[in-house]
Amino acid sequence: MTGSLDDRIPEVLRRVSLVGLLADRGHEPARTNGPTLSYRCPLPGHDDSNPSFSVKGERWKCWSRCDRSGDVIDLVVALDGCSKRDAIDALSRRCGLERSEARAPSPTRRPGLPAAKARELLDTFVEKRGWWPQTVAEVGLSVVLDVKGRPRVRFPYRVGNATVWYQDRLIGPGKPPWMAPKWSKIALFNVDSLRLAEERGEVFIVEGPSDVMAMLSTWDAPAVVGIPGVGAFLPAWVPCFAGLRRAYVVADNDEAGQKMRDRLDLLLGPVVGQVAHVRVPEPFVDVDEWRRGIGSNGDFAEAFTIAAEGVRT
Repeated sequence: MTGSLDDRIPEVLRRVSLVGLLADRGHEPARTNGPTLSYRCPLPGHDDSNPSFSVKGERWKCWSRCDRSGDVIDLVVALDGCSKRDAIDALSRRCGLERSEARAPSPTRRPGLPAAKARELLDTFVEKRGWWPQTVAEVGLSVVLDVKGRPRVRFPYRVGNATVWYQDRLIGPGKPPWMAPKWSKIALFNVDSLRLAEERGEVFIVEGPSDVMAMLSTWDAPAVVGIPGVGAFLPAWVPCFAGLRRAYVVADNDEAGQKMRDRLDLLLGPVVGQVAHVRVPEPFVDVDEWRRGIGSNGDFAEAFTIAAEGVRT
């Protein structure tokens, strides 16, 4: 997208989430008060033990020593010490307004995790699962360190090109395996594929981002969304599925998965032509494990297709 500096500003402000930008830089809200999120101020120059940096909608303000405020462009200027033009250029690249060629994103990391190590950890993690490199790049997976210094793979929940939430998967053993910000879950994983679902009349609903990654690495552009936890499907999302001919639900092969099937039957049954349940076969627990267990070279695609066709009415 070309245009003058001013031409890009409205689209940058529309596409780039303040909360997402802060999250990608390792800043999470310390508390919430309705629509207002409070952080320890990320700007250089003062300690902030009592969170004084607030975000409400697309505006931020530090109520302490900084006494500064603005939008996401102003925040990048303040954080990076760059010009407004440089900030707009950086944010334009971030949200896809300027892209001369597709490239894998650099891993997001906190201080202490070298870029080369982050890339090595990410490559090893996704290689074991057989996920396509181009899918990993398009989704924007990265590696971050949690508060205990343990590496985690970050799965960004995006609406358009803006990250609105995320989940972090621990690399290796330990608890909890998944972590996420405490602020509200406001999107499904890969939610933009609902546009494809509307065109095709069908959608696949799986549990969690790993299962979505497995399906994105099996078929080109499937209409598939992931629920961030069994009970996390919000009633407010139901209208997004209204009028579809069929919703395939592929829950985990466990007790929690049955709860997910029951919940989606209740919520989606009245608005979707058919809620069809594709069962993950024993001994596998979820879609990602099923794919790895029988092979990702076409065997899984065939087995899954047969299972899906078998539940159509």
